[in-house]
Amino acid sequence: MYHRHEQSEQVSCHSVMLSRTLLFNILSCLPAKMLLQLRCVCKAWNNVIQDPDFAKLHLQVSLEDIDNRSLIISGEKMHLVDFSPLNKAVQVNHPLKFGQGFTNVLAGSCNGLVCLANQDKEIALWNPMTGHYHMMPTTKSPKESNVLRSFIYGFGYDLASDDYKIVRILQLYSYSSYDFSDEGDSDSEIDHFAGSEVHVLSLKAKYWRRIKCFPYVLCYLCSGVLSNGALHWVARQRHNLDGTSYIIMAFDLGLENCRVVPQPNYEDIHFSMTLEVLGGSLCVLCHYPKCGVEIWVMKDYGMGYWQKLISIAQRKPIGIFEYIKPLAYSRNSCELLLLLDYQKLIWYDLLKKTIRHVSISDLRSSFDSRYRLLFWKSS
Repeated sequence: MYHRHEQSEQVSCHSVMLSRTLLFNILSCLPAKMLLQLRCVCKAWNNVIQDPDFAKLHLQVSLEDIDNRSLIISGEKMHLVDFSPLNKAVQVNHPLKFGQGFTNVLAGSCNGLVCLANQDKEIALWNPMTGHYHMMPTTKSPKESNVLRSFIYGFGYDLASDDYKIVRILQLYSYSSYDFSDEGDSDSEIDHFAGSEVHVLSLKAKYWRRIKCFPYVLCYLCSGVLSNGALHWVARQRHNLDGTSYIIMAFDLGLENCRVVPQPNYEDIHFSMTLEVLGGSLCVLCHYPKCGVEIWVMKDYGMGYWQKLISIAQRKPIGIFEYIKPLAYSRNSCELLLLLDYQKLIWYDLLKKTIRHVSISDLRSSFDSRYRLLFWKSS
């Protein structure tokens, strides 16, 4: 009798383990929105969905799904647009408030989480799919007189510590010698640079640590571009202000130190540089005034191997433009979604070199410079 009871318990145990494994595999293929509903089915399903191991498996499956992507558009209101078919905007509530004339800073997106900041220096980690969010602790800023302050953010995941990190850079500029007629010119800003502070917050520790200042001056107020476990910014040395002195600075989220990333072999070095990420790869955009733009993609990060993706001249096929931001490849990787002059979205055919315009219902037909767009993968 005892032996038969023991066998029965073993069979039951294996049945439970098998059903749990099957549940992991089946549920991991479902979208997060559906999982929220399935938590109410029974206690066993709820336990599986809340299991940390299941969360990691679901994240892995979600990131591999090319259709599991959305576009976040932040302006006076915030909208979410499903990448497929990219034709309908849904207004979403977010955790941060911002005053009239201000927009939230989309500091970055990683593994389904979005980092938001506002003019009050409030920072939140937010999951647009579930609506859940965590407010981060605030820090005090120096109150020196005659100093202008610029805040720059970055957000990413450190695989080594299995932790999310937020980077906040405070750059200070001399107020007394600042020429407001040159506002927005990166050379002018660097010329009046008065120092910086860098703080890092890890989600596990939930407190800010001040670290060693960056050895370079960040040229723009753009959030860090996440690729290969590092945040990237366009930077310059303070006393090297000519148009060819751009540096790609990488901040390693694991080691928490800076390094310079090798650049492509440009044919013409007289351009304005910005950074983006496409398909997880770092990109350099070379904006040639009144001529066009070149986009280079880092094909091998460790070896520093770059490949020119496209070169678009003015007028044809897009027309006259000043700024282009690549957002994502199409499903078949034959087209590239571009934001043109902060005003409209277009698909650019990489082979035919033709364009087609994107029309999104429930959203104004064009944006302006206050709008921020972020490519987001849900989890």
